[in-house]
Amino acid sequence: MLGLGRTGSSGSNGSGDFVIAFSTAREPRTQLSNDSMSPLFEAVIEATEEAIYNSLLRAHDTSGRGHTVKALPLRETLDVLRKYNAIALTQSDYLNRLQAIAQDISALKPEFAQLSKFSVAKNTRTDQLEITYGYHTHNPQHRGGWTSGVPNPDDDGVWFYIDFHDAGSTAQIHTQPIYPALHLGDRVVEFLILEGATTKSVGGRITAILKAHGAQ
Repeated sequence: MLGLGRTGSSGSNGSGDFVIAFSTAREPRTQLSNDSMSPLFEAVIEATEEAIYNSLLRAHDTSGRGHTVKALPLRETLDVLRKYNAIALTQSDYLNRLQAIAQDISALKPEFAQLSKFSVAKNTRTDQLEITYGYHTHNPQHRGGWTSGVPNPDDDGVWFYIDFHDAGSTAQIHTQPIYPALHLGDRVVEFLILEGATTKSVGGRITAILKAHGAQ
């Protein structure tokens, strides 16, 4: 039963498990029918799960016998859970994550000359949850494919695009199979990049930044 509970499942009256229940009442007040046992199993599992979460997340520092046990720091714990997509992300979480990614990209400027003009404020569109940047680019000279619809880099240039979008989006830029899809919470992380022939490649570093902020 414990194993089932840890995988998100539960037991039912017909599952073939043996469950022993104890009561502190002097005598049974209500005798449940067989069909009523499954809801009882569910209630016990949910109550036990809630009690565990409360003991972990609502505890206070405890001292005794010369020792002190610190309570889990709630904000930091939630940050870790959000980072690894263990709990649902809010719009504010996505915005904060996007800005943190932009800041990490900006920190690469000393190492990559093509990022010298990158600006967190100018290249991040918080209303669209996207980052767009181009350096030494020109209009595409060809037709067909997604690269014909975006700025193309000169030999020493770069262009890239990052966004968090709904999985059901049918926008053309979200249907490109060029790169393996990454996910963050319930959003798809789009990352497209074009790099010039002589440009020191930064694509791998940006991918690492995305993954460091929870994209999987």
